[in-house]
Amino acid sequence: MEHDKQHFERAREYYSLLAGARLTEINFDTLADWLKSLVPHLADNAAKREELALLRQDYEGRIAGMIKALAAVDRSGRSNEHLMAELDSLPHASAQELIACYRRTTAKFRDSFPASYGLAPQLRSPRPRRRT
Repeated sequence: MEHDKQHFERAREYYSLLAGARLTEINFDTLADWLKSLVPHLADNAAKREELALLRQDYEGRIAGMIKALAAVDRSGRSNEHLMAELDSLPHASAQELIACYRRTTAKFRDSFPASYGLAPQLRSPRPRRRT
C-alpha cells in the first residue's frame, strides 16, 4: 500500500512537470527506470483485479441464488420487493456492502432452509419391519 502511494505521488510529480512544460526539470533516465520498475507492479495489480472480479462474481451469484430462493418461498410476497431491490443493488455495492449483504442473506436463508445447513433434526433411519 505504501508502495502504491509512492508510485502515485511520483506519477503526479511527473505529470505536473509535463503539463507545465517544464521538460528541463525531468531526468529522463530516472523516468525511464521508474517506468520500467512500474510495469511488473501494474501487471500484478491487473492480475489482482481479475481475481477480485472472480470473487465478486461468485459472491453476487451466491447472494442472487439465495435471494431468488427466499423470494420463491415467501408466500405473502411482502419481502419480494425488498429482496429484488437488494438483488439490483449488488453490481453497485462496495466490497464491504457486498459482504454485509452476504451475511444478512445467508442468515435469512438459514432461517428459511435449515435442512440445507444441517440444522434440521437428524432423522432416524427407519426400523426394519417384522414379518408376521
